Amino acid sequence: MKNLLFSFDDLSSKDKAAKQLKRYFEQAGASVASVDVDGKIKRTAGIKNRQISLTFADSQTVSMLVKESGDVFQVKLNGKVVPVRSQDDHKAAIAEIAAKMDSGRTAFQKKLAKAKAPKPKGVKVSRKKRLDVVTDQRDALKEAIADVRQQIADVRASAA
Repeated sequence: MKNLLFSFDDLSSKDKAAKQLKRYFEQAGASVASVDVDGKIKRTAGIKNRQISLTFADSQTVSMLVKESGDVFQVKLNGKVVPVRSQDDHKAAIAEIAAKMDSGRTAFQKKLAKAKAPKPKGVKVSRKKRLDVVTDQRDALKEAIADVRQQIADVRASAA
């Protein structure tokens, strides 16, 4: 089997190796939603690298740091560095990463469920204040209904 070797200078999501990476993950049973390649060259642990980020259908992410030689030197699963045993066989390494994704899926989903959504910028009203406003609106509507009923009663009385 031919191992993946990325072209460091021409690395993009349309790269042949990136497409093959996506195919290997899908063969391992992980549905890839998107593949993104960071255009910036960064330095991590003294090594120049570029990052390939894969987002999956269940919102899990895998980031791979590719060195100048074109091989992967670090893998992160949901932001945490993951050791990979099968470094020489990329297809087996991808199957190993997919298995780790499967085993950690329930914990990841629980973590997502616990995460609080940020409050929209335009919302600055507390629950108590909102409740007071709604209660005032209800009271105003009750008064309007009573007023209309009184007018109806007056019209019926004058018609009779």
